[in-house]
Amino acid sequence: MIDGRLRPKRLWRRHSERSMEGPLSPGQEPIPGHLRDSFTFRSALVAVLVVLSLALGLLFSLVIPPWQAPDEPRHVEYALLLSEKGWFLDQEDLSLDLQRQILSSMRDFDFWRQIGREQPEPLPASFYEDPFLIRSGTRLADESPLYALLPALVFRLLPGDDVLLCLYVMRWFSVALSAATVAVACLVSFRLFPQDRFLMIAVPAFVACLPMFAFIGASANNDVLATLISSLLIWQLVRVLHDGLSWRSAAVVGTLVVLSVMAKKTALFTVPVAVVAIPISRWGLRASMPRNHKWVLAGCLGLFAVLAAALLTWRANEAAAWVQSPHAAGSTRSDTATHSGSYSLRLSEGRLVQTIPFNTVRELRGKSVTLEAWVQSPAGERRGSLLVGDDQGRAVQAFLASETWTQHTVSHTVSPQARSLRVILSSASAGEEEASDVYFDDLALMEQGRAGRNLLYNGSAEEAALRVQPLLQEITRYVSPRHLLDARSYDLASVQRYLLYVLLTFAGFWANFGWLTLPLHPMWYALLAMVALASAVGLVLWGAGLLRQRRREKEWVPNPTDKTLLLFVAGLCLITLQTFLPMIGSQWQPQGRYLFPALVIMATLFAFGVRRLTRRIGSHILAVTYVGCFLLFDALCLCGYILPHYYH
Repeated sequence: MIDGRLRPKRLWRRHSERSMEGPLSPGQEPIPGHLRDSFTFRSALVAVLVVLSLALGLLFSLVIPPWQAPDEPRHVEYALLLSEKGWFLDQEDLSLDLQRQILSSMRDFDFWRQIGREQPEPLPASFYEDPFLIRSGTRLADESPLYALLPALVFRLLPGDDVLLCLYVMRWFSVALSAATVAVACLVSFRLFPQDRFLMIAVPAFVACLPMFAFIGASANNDVLATLISSLLIWQLVRVLHDGLSWRSAAVVGTLVVLSVMAKKTALFTVPVAVVAIPISRWGLRASMPRNHKWVLAGCLGLFAVLAAALLTWRANEAAAWVQSPHAAGSTRSDTATHSGSYSLRLSEGRLVQTIPFNTVRELRGKSVTLEAWVQSPAGERRGSLLVGDDQGRAVQAFLASETWTQHTVSHTVSPQARSLRVILSSASAGEEEASDVYFDDLALMEQGRAGRNLLYNGSAEEAALRVQPLLQEITRYVSPRHLLDARSYDLASVQRYLLYVLLTFAGFWANFGWLTLPLHPMWYALLAMVALASAVGLVLWGAGLLRQRRREKEWVPNPTDKTLLLFVAGLCLITLQTFLPMIGSQWQPQGRYLFPALVIMATLFAFGVRRLTRRIGSHILAVTYVGCFLLFDALCLCGYILPHYYH
């Protein structure tokens, strides 16, 4: 009898190698029939689901009009610039001519009408001049070129002015990555559930047939690469939990973690998932550690704690809460010239920017604010400006700094629809002359008619920024302890907004097409929520069973499959926190595709929860029903929403 923990594929390979050596020798066993059937079934399943994923992806890529998937203009721009200028790109590499080509193509395909907006006249000269596209941000100096690297190499073989062809090349590249993700999902399900054909089918079928993943996986978007690499990491962690951790597997896990985060920051949750997998993999192992090794480990952990504490408290000579753009040599905090106190803001050229917290912006809507600043230029006269602006408008006041401190002010009425508010201090370039410094001190942003409350933080540069602050800002993005601890982040209006964002994210995970402008009828989301809730009930029943078994047997240790499912539950919790925590106290809105790096985890838990509630139904009947429902869902999305919207 074959141990269920052994992999049939490995046994099949062993028998295959023997069969190539010639006739069976005395005592040599033939290939077991059930292994031959299992290998054939698995190979056929991978082939069918990969072909299905390719077919759906190609269909979506051809049916969805050009530029009607999120962030496609930016990703095509990035790949074309990468093809032309090389690996390292920065804001200075922007090409307005290229943006105008893309905007012209978008106008040709009626982009603005398709998303429910008026066609801008005249056509914007850049992405930044369009109030809708500016929300997409920029990929330059913000995302790694990992996703755009291969398309950029292909673009060198294509006509340089055909941006539409480049778009479809990137779409089909994404389709291939999506199909590869389905294959990885097959490997995960085969290893976890070798005896349950429903789960072997259901997990990769979820990935292949999920309408929103098929849509995103058929667009020019780096989400699909992050999903593929994260799925490869999940598969490797499954192998670690079944076979044990080795130096080789640890190196593979570390490499995949780095690559997944490089692909997109939404895969950052893979870092704690990989860390959590270590104690779970060691659960139940009784191998003891020599005493001298324990002392070495304790010393290393203590040294790490001391270094981490020193790093997290090490302050630079930069002003906290202020960001210099572009980043230049020299500190933004100086004691050379001060109007009051011990420090002032220093700016040679460029801009110093502070963003006002969203909770404060909400209170200022429809109200007027005044920015006051004392300015000095010890080396002689220097021009600059003060700016207060929201996402709907701005007010600018130019000034001429001199050797004596002078006060300058600018007032602005915050838009009733404002979602952001920034204060920008600018210093004009000195041209061919040597750049001189401009100093700002005692800055205050005051609401008119409400004296005594300064809305700016660190307006006199008295507080220095942490050395690790730029890195922390890059990692955590919108997450801020000040936002999380602000009581205004949890008022009734905020809680209602969070609930709305959660519902929109749920809808965006299943099906919300275009630039999140083509949702389904709420009835379908209610039905999906009921099915998801039923699956969650199944997972709770499984967890309760583990707890009961733990109470009955003090020495009980979960098997590798249960360990993996526990890790998957932890991974689901981590990516949920990563997705929703940034919206607390900010204007940031999460999207369903930000959950896709954990797609294999979610597909496994969803299918396992369903299976837990339907154990009395045969695997084949349940699998046919499960896949059939997903295919009907895809047909509903395509024929009931996408085709009528774009081709009515």
